[in-house]
Amino acid sequence: MIRLYSLVLVFLYSAVAYAQAPLQLNYQAVARNAAGSPLVNQAVKMRISIHHESPNGPVQYAETRSLVANGSGLIIMAIGSAGATNVVGSMATVAWATGMKFMQVEIDPVNGNSFVEMGTVQLLSVPFALHALTAAVADSISFPLNVTMNSALPLITLKNTADGNGVMGIATTGYGVTGSATSGWGGYFNATSGKALRTSGQLQIDNTGAARGKVLMTDENGNAHWEGGIAFSSYGLSTGVESFVVPTEGIVRVPFNNERYDLGNNFNKASSPVDPATFIAPVTGIYHFDAAVLWDNIGSDEASTLLALYVNGDDVFNSRQPSGPARVTNHLSIDLPLQVGDKVNLYVNHTSSFDESISGLSASNYFSGRFVSRL
Repeated sequence: MIRLYSLVLVFLYSAVAYAQAPLQLNYQAVARNAAGSPLVNQAVKMRISIHHESPNGPVQYAETRSLVANGSGLIIMAIGSAGATNVVGSMATVAWATGMKFMQVEIDPVNGNSFVEMGTVQLLSVPFALHALTAAVADSISFPLNVTMNSALPLITLKNTADGNGVMGIATTGYGVTGSATSGWGGYFNATSGKALRTSGQLQIDNTGAARGKVLMTDENGNAHWEGGIAFSSYGLSTGVESFVVPTEGIVRVPFNNERYDLGNNFNKASSPVDPATFIAPVTGIYHFDAAVLWDNIGSDEASTLLALYVNGDDVFNSRQPSGPARVTNHLSIDLPLQVGDKVNLYVNHTSSFDESISGLSASNYFSGRFVSRL
């Protein structure tokens, strides 16, 4: 029969004074034979297992170690130190903060692999100084905190198993919580169910091309960016007189020269020295256009009028209207795919044998457009 008289001590440096404690338990025992005599200077093998919650609970750490008893039969070992074999888990991953812990001791008095069960005891308050390592670190944090580390794992993990908050930031002014990243994500929120992110109050998103009138959209990979903010509305002709004459032959660009609005500054009025009365697409996508022109009384009863939308000099859509006894209006409304830099204009002509005219000052003449979506 082998007898062990054991003493477990914690070998733990101050977490405040040192960056990392060794995470080891000092274990001492006197090995004696059945007659009570110590095993003097004898090689033995010890197997230590730390169980979670109960003496037969799951093993969170285990190791085997060959040792030599001293002249008094004393065996000394640092559980968790270098030199162990058949290691299961690590001392760093033992859940010291939760649940009871039980230490099982086994010995082979001839340094073989035939272990004798020496008993399992509950670890009480002393080993939980290992848990106090984390508490000491928390108690020693001073603010403002500025720590730089190189780790593939999260530097801080907070888990709340109740219905409360994992992280809550409050600031009288400024930001309660901020995050930044050179690459990757400055912040990441995930929810198996419920909502990954909830805001109360106004939301501001910077550095993604924000501008007045834009809408936050995503691409096929979920990357958010601002779209829109591209719209114009023009009216009135550049002649400044009551009638704008359209000759009997050829096709004439309509010289819109007044703006109700031009978000993004993509429409050039007729007075512009470059590309007059022209909308230039700033991004590739789908655009919607509306237009109308009001003709004065057409001189020929059998004539017709035409309003055409041109892209880069080509007629892509038009509206033809037969003449009548009253004034004639041409309308068009269309969605068009455009490439960045495409130029859009309005042109008119007629089939009358006389020069005809458009009411130059009428608000019924208009040309408007807006960006709808990327392709």
